[in-house]
Amino acid sequence: MEYPSGFKAEIHAKKPICGVLAVAVCAGVSYDVAHATVRKATFDRMPSRQRFGGRTYLRDLKTAMSRLGVKLSETIKVNAPMTVERFANDVAKPGISYLLNVPGHFVTLRDGVVIDQGQCLPVQLHKCKQRQVKKFVAVLGKGW
Repeated sequence: MEYPSGFKAEIHAKKPICGVLAVAVCAGVSYDVAHATVRKATFDRMPSRQRFGGRTYLRDLKTAMSRLGVKLSETIKVNAPMTVERFANDVAKPGISYLLNVPGHFVTLRDGVVIDQGQCLPVQLHKCKQRQVKKFVAVLGKGW
């Protein structure tokens, strides 16, 4: 498993770009293409915004992925407490990518591997394994 082209861990690991990276991974595009698409989706929704530092919201990520031709499930809100690890073990289906929204962060999960700007590891070893999933979207076509 690798990060998309254009992603530079030494630069991006400490920045708030988890949503941009998730779009790149789910859409199967470079980091730069994902950044430009998410930036445009964010500015379309908030035209008065002066700059884009990477902070994103699920609705902007879904708009960006739609523009990149990614087919998504409906957003599903998780009502009962569920960690990323439990989601991977009990909910996730093999071969399907999931965009998971945990408090203040987005991660992508596929076949037991979690990727964000800090790590790309099996869920059991990832630092986010105990974070609570609040919402998720399944990627139904294209991507990682």
